[in-house]
Amino acid sequence: MKIRYFLRSWILKTSTLIIFSTLVTMLIMFLIIGSSLYRHLSAYILEQSTKYTDSIAEQVQQRLNSTLSEIDSNIQQLCNDIQIQNILYRSQNNNVLSSEDQMTLRQKVMETLNYTDAVQQIEIYTAASPHQIYPFAQKSIFDFLTKTELDLIDEQNGKIVWLSNTKQENSYIRAGKRLLLSDYQFVHGGYLVMLLRPDFLEFFQEDFQQFSNSAVFLKDTTGNLIYFSSNNPEISIDTVTSKSYRFVTSTSAYTNWELTICIPLDLLNQDLPWLNQTLLATFGMGATLSLFFCLLIARMISAPIRDMKKAMYISNGKLQKNLKVYWNSDMNELNLHYNQLVDKNNELIQEVFEKEIMKTKAEIEALQSQANPHFIINALESVYWCLIKKGDLENSQIMLSLARLFRYILKANDWISIQEELDFIDEYLQIEKFRFGQKLQWSYDVEPSLKTMLIPKLFIHPLIENSVKHAVEATSTTIRIHLLIRQKQSDVEIVVSDNGMGISQDVLDQILLSFQDDKPVGSVSQSYGLANLYKRIHLYFGETSSLSVESCPDYPGTRIRVQIKQ
Repeated sequence: MKIRYFLRSWILKTSTLIIFSTLVTMLIMFLIIGSSLYRHLSAYILEQSTKYTDSIAEQVQQRLNSTLSEIDSNIQQLCNDIQIQNILYRSQNNNVLSSEDQMTLRQKVMETLNYTDAVQQIEIYTAASPHQIYPFAQKSIFDFLTKTELDLIDEQNGKIVWLSNTKQENSYIRAGKRLLLSDYQFVHGGYLVMLLRPDFLEFFQEDFQQFSNSAVFLKDTTGNLIYFSSNNPEISIDTVTSKSYRFVTSTSAYTNWELTICIPLDLLNQDLPWLNQTLLATFGMGATLSLFFCLLIARMISAPIRDMKKAMYISNGKLQKNLKVYWNSDMNELNLHYNQLVDKNNELIQEVFEKEIMKTKAEIEALQSQANPHFIINALESVYWCLIKKGDLENSQIMLSLARLFRYILKANDWISIQEELDFIDEYLQIEKFRFGQKLQWSYDVEPSLKTMLIPKLFIHPLIENSVKHAVEATSTTIRIHLLIRQKQSDVEIVVSDNGMGISQDVLDQILLSFQDDKPVGSVSQSYGLANLYKRIHLYFGETSSLSVESCPDYPGTRIRVQIKQ
């Protein structure tokens, strides 16, 4: 049971899960990539090997054709020689050639043999009852050709015909050509027969020396073997099969002979074992490095988690901070927030203890300091009547205004009419006039139909108070405050203006900045009243309502405009 619990807990650890998932993913990727890479590379290697052997075979075939074409060209020059054609024409009527003609024939043939290394022997025969005129052995053409071969030569009528001989032990290549006398209206002038050297095709071995255990053979149009060669003496034409060799066959457009090259399949696939070893070594090295870095990364990830787990144990009723710094920025950020949470939590715990201790004391002090606000109003009214009795009418009026102000503020209603707000403002200005005398002047311009409109309590008063504080107190000249309330289309406009010193641009910018919703009241500007009023406007009358402040220090005056959407 303990072993099972230990294994289960070990498997479910973060580091174990990281290592296991990474290894499984890596194994799957290696299998997919390795098999695909091996398949494509092996196919590419075989394709390139095939293309290379095909190109070699084509080059050999072209070399053979080029050699045969060169022989044909040299023989054609011999046949077209004017002296040869004259000798052949005279031989049509006289079978006996002069010694001079014989010397000429010998000289021309020897010159051709000197220029054509591949030709071993050239024989020339007359047209009628063909008999040999060079060399002077008086042999019949049928000693060298069969009747079928001679008919084939006649059928080609001047084109060289390449023949092979398989009757003897060593095959060799022959060629025959019907001679046409171009200077005598292309009449039949005889035959030319030649025999190529036995080593004529030995260049095949040179071209395929690089392919070990390979073979090459040449067949004529009838399928007779003309030439066979292999760089391994143990290989014969009977042992060359398609199971172990790749056959590259090409047919000469010049002779129609079929050239076949036999390349061992093992030779074409000789790079595949190297490819297997390379891929296995590469993947083995990659797997080792991946496992190493996987263990390293798993440790680097799990170590901060273990540290935070230890730090989260509660000691003495409080959480402990984790003061370690890690390479991982995310872990550092998480650790930072955790430490901040620990500080806040501990502060809250401390506050709870302190509040519990002070709760009783605060309740007692609250009961002791509680005072009935109506006592203040009654006291002010008592002072008012005392001043009336003494004949001090001016001061008694101030006491009465103060009592009315307190009574207005203590009203339970949150919404009042504009007329009630105007009465309160008037009482407030009367008290301020007691301070400033004739320095303070005010006037109202209110549409009668709007006096019954309901607005939040103390809605207009902060605008008037702002003018008193920043205009009247800031100068010794007479300041006139004007309040305008009017209907403007579907909106209600409230404008408070004064002729004071105005507001500087810096202060005005701070006031406008404090109107932003994300700025707490008082965090930017000291104009608490305006910032608070701006938020109350949006709260009660919606986001489409507005509060604007206009001021020009160079041309004294301040105007505050409230636009209420009905």
